[in-house]
Amino acid sequence: MLSAPRVQRLLLRAAVFLVPASALWALLPLVASGRLGLGASGYGVLLGVLGVGALAGVALLPWLRTHLSLGAVLAASSLVFGIATAGSAVLGYLALAPLLALAGVAWIMTLSTVNAALQLTLPAWVRARGLSVYLLVMSGSQAVGAAAWGWVATVWGVATTLYVAAAALLLAALSLWWWPVLPGTAQLRRGISERLVDEPPAWAAGAGRVWIDVAYVTDVADHDAVARILALETVRRRTGASQWYVVADADGAILRERYQFETWDEYARQERERLTDEDRALIDRAAAGATEVSTSVEFAVGQR
Repeated sequence: MLSAPRVQRLLLRAAVFLVPASALWALLPLVASGRLGLGASGYGVLLGVLGVGALAGVALLPWLRTHLSLGAVLAASSLVFGIATAGSAVLGYLALAPLLALAGVAWIMTLSTVNAALQLTLPAWVRARGLSVYLLVMSGSQAVGAAAWGWVATVWGVATTLYVAAAALLLAALSLWWWPVLPGTAQLRRGISERLVDEPPAWAAGAGRVWIDVAYVTDVADHDAVARILALETVRRRTGASQWYVVADADGAILRERYQFETWDEYARQERERLTDEDRALIDRAAAGATEVSTSVEFAVGQR
């Protein structure tokens, strides 16, 4: 996850929405029993309206995704849920019910949109792991948010807390200006680009760490050569490399990309299973700018 900025941004967008949105879920029972004077059945109806809205949102999602960008869907969801949160602090039972239905639509729009974007961004070999992190962020954001908003409500009152949460949701929508969904999200060319990897020599079978050295012979006047190679860092680290750096010779004509794997098997898995078509395109782009490319492998025989 540390080397996947698109995934990190999606998880951030989920948390920025879920923490303030959890205020409505946490405080709705107090709104129902306190300000609205409802019993358990009345609260159940309000909760049911939220659920009906979520079901309606599922039907609307295909149309919304066709007509709105990913960022626009997330911004609209935050705004709608913020309006419903603020409305729950002041509106009566009949006026609040339609807003809660819209809040249900906004809730499912955000969760399903982030979930789908993650699945369309994560390569197959790490998709399950990435989705488990998303579930952790989703559950953790709601748990932390509910506890925090409960404490705020104890100090400031339920109505004030709902207004603050609504303002936070408005900020969440505005934050898409400086924390937007990154380009290429949900558009990853996820096909695995396989490459044959020779077996290591017999003497290196238990060698442990493996260093890969890729030498690019470049034109000194090609000022973009370094940038093309630096773009490979996230590719190498995301697919298993534990260390990565680039060095140049004295005149800058030869650039060496060096990266490390803990074992030969890890290196082989990167080449055979983990590099996507998009990753391979970046590697090919770096190689295309060089007049000559050579790869060598070194084994750390003295350590594990």
